[in-house]
Amino acid sequence: EEIARKRAASEAQKAYSTKADQQRKARVAQQSQRLQRLLDRHQTSETDRAFWKRAEGRLAEMGISEAVTSSMQLVRLTEDQAICHVINGFMRQQIDHPRLKEPIEQVLSELANRPLHLQLILDDE
Repeated sequence: EEIARKRAASEAQKAYSTKADQQRKARVAQQSQRLQRLLDRHQTSETDRAFWKRAEGRLAEMGISEAVTSSMQLVRLTEDQAICHVINGFMRQQIDHPRLKEPIEQVLSELANRPLHLQLILDDE
């Protein structure tokens, strides 16, 4: 009886782990598809993507948390703006605060060798 109980518990744990892993993979795939649609819609160039990767590294060096940078995605770099998509209104509000926005703009401006202003957009903009 004890062996059967332990076996059932082990099987239940495996089933739970498998389902959780499948759900995680589905979320990652969905996020990846959403990001690709966003980049396609804004016609984000490979240059813009490479610029954002460098910016993420510099922002991390400056102590900007990954929670902030992972909630943003550069979709277009113009002559005077870095247009970034933000995952939700809460993060937009946080990033738009001068204590975050100013150092982000500073890093982006340094990397671009010109002044850049950060423009934050949500999905519906």
